[in-house]
Amino acid sequence: GEKLREISTGNILSALSTIDPSFKLMEDITAGSDPNHIPEFQIHGSGNLKSDYENSPNMPTFILDGFEVSAEKIFDLDPNRVSSITVLKDAAATAIYGSRAANGVVVVETKAPEMGELRVSYHFSGDFNFADLSDYNLMNASEKLEYEQLAGLYSHPNIGMKEELQEAYNERLKLVQQGVNTDWMKKPIHALGFSHKHSLLVEGGDDKLRYGLTLTYQNKDGVMKGSGRDNLGIDVQLQYRYKTLKFMNDLSFNRVTTSNSPYGDFSEYTYMNPYYYPYADNGNPQKVLYTYENGEEVWNPLYNASLGTKDEQAYDDFLNNFSLEWNVLSGLKLKGNISLNRKTVTSDKFLPGEHTSFQNSSLNGSYTKTIEEYFTYDANVTLSYTRSFGK
Repeated sequence: GEKLREISTGNILSALSTIDPSFKLMEDITAGSDPNHIPEFQIHGSGNLKSDYENSPNMPTFILDGFEVSAEKIFDLDPNRVSSITVLKDAAATAIYGSRAANGVVVVETKAPEMGELRVSYHFSGDFNFADLSDYNLMNASEKLEYEQLAGLYSHPNIGMKEELQEAYNERLKLVQQGVNTDWMKKPIHALGFSHKHSLLVEGGDDKLRYGLTLTYQNKDGVMKGSGRDNLGIDVQLQYRYKTLKFMNDLSFNRVTTSNSPYGDFSEYTYMNPYYYPYADNGNPQKVLYTYENGEEVWNPLYNASLGTKDEQAYDDFLNNFSLEWNVLSGLKLKGNISLNRKTVTSDKFLPGEHTSFQNSSLNGSYTKTIEEYFTYDANVTLSYTRSFGK
């Protein structure tokens, strides 16, 4: 746990990939720095395994404190709660977890409440992020217009067509001479984003009863304006010993809210011509940047962001893990676990009729609301006997 936190205070999967060479995160340039993208990775030379919270047949098994959980649960887990992580593969994984270990197992153990007087501790971490656009070497407005002319876009064997194309060239040349040179790539992104994470821990107890209360909050802003991920969590741990019996209960609740950028895909902006100016005289984004003689229009991607669109998802995750250990005799131990998990996922997506995606459609806007509910349980009982003979 300490080594993970030394490397990164972000998500656990990214930190783990730095330490364990068998656990490799795969970069997805199409996702960019989307804060809501669950990364893909490889374990022990497997094919691409997507760490999605859906039941993918190629997904490795994630075990949290003895119970199987989703990859998204590990992705949102506060690194300050982690005691240790073990990546199991090959026979070591199969011997313990059977067929579930076909793609490897990631075993996460969280910290148990420490014995002693009441203690309160607080952790804070912050990250600054910005988009590095230095790798893009795109032409400015004057260069782009000259390139188009040299490529023959404004010439045509038909005299009438040539006059129309030349008129279009003159209109754009006038804009360039007026100083229009729009850097479209900077429009939908933050100049500098700030993400922060807070963790408050209250713990204590004696040799019989231990308790721990953890409150966490994480706000993660994406580089694209309007994208982000908020995570609010509470976790209550109790441990009680009575003679040869040990009772443990871990109750947690997480509320995660995600939002996607109303500015659309970043790739749209890399294709925009710099000699188009995105704003009208009143300072608001104009819908149409240019209209061709045949009536075809060039739409402004910034216009959609001014319409009050909505693309959000939220989920409530309630998880209770209970376990009982009984030291029956010397070396003979009986352990029982039961886990109950209830998850409700709600998504809202609204696009008004003014949205450019409906320009060639009979639809006048759209609204989609989805509610999904999941309930899972996991229980197991293990009887083990251990004894040493000589060496």
